[in-house]
Amino acid sequence: MAEARCRADWARTSAIMALAVNLVRDPRRTPAAKPNDFNPYAPRPKKPILRGKQLEILKDVFVKNGPGPR
Repeated sequence: MAEARCRADWARTSAIMALAVNLVRDPRRTPAAKPNDFNPYAPRPKKPILRGKQLEILKDVFVKNGPGPR
């Protein structure tokens, strides 16, 4: 019951925060903020995990092979 109250409080607070941000933003430069952007209880999209070929490409770009110039 305490968590439900906390979630409800954050839902209201995040809506007010989004409203305040949207009032002062420049519509040509930034997209509109959504209440879920400020709500810590909102579900977040999962980050992709790189494996296989994708990871090898990043290794080739960012990992130095052998000693560098001295």
